[in-house]
Amino acid sequence: PSEDTLSVRVKLRTGRLDDARAILETWAEQEREQLHAPRAIRETLLILSLIYSMQGDARQAYESAQQSIELGARFDSPFVTGVGYMRLGHANQIRGELRAALDAYQQAVALTPADSSKRPMYLNNWGKGLLERYARLGSLADLERALELYQQAVALTPEDSPDRPDRLNNWGNAMSDRFARLGSLADL
Repeated sequence: PSEDTLSVRVKLRTGRLDDARAILETWAEQEREQLHAPRAIRETLLILSLIYSMQGDARQAYESAQQSIELGARFDSPFVTGVGYMRLGHANQIRGELRAALDAYQQAVALTPADSSKRPMYLNNWGKGLLERYARLGSLADLERALELYQQAVALTPEDSPDRPDRLNNWGNAMSDRFARLGSLADL
């Protein structure tokens, strides 16, 4: 291809999603016919699923995530499979299928080794999904489980990580929700 992975990432980070999407769709079509996994195959469908989610295209986000999971299994790649389940969770949330999203996030965590650098991200996403369900249904069990997942995500995130403030914020928001519900000063 005339473009490389770096140029696609630049397009993503500068908001040129349609340009990145067009390149990745071409790559995905070319890669479908290959018998072995090229280095970048782990990213093509995963990034496409992310773009589709960001653009609100739930059907294509879901299909790309499913294909990523299948590809991860085919090439015995826990990374592709785990991220595929995370993207499937995003797609299911867009589709309004929160239970399926939670199952996908849980699966991503279950497939990921405890020492993986991706595990905190998966825990955080699962917590977000549970907090969304708590907001909808009011189940204290969902709120408590979200707090546990956020705490684990924060504990596994290095102190100098750019993701740490977001994870601490999510944990703090969930504690604030629990305070509002139970009135325990320990949550403040």
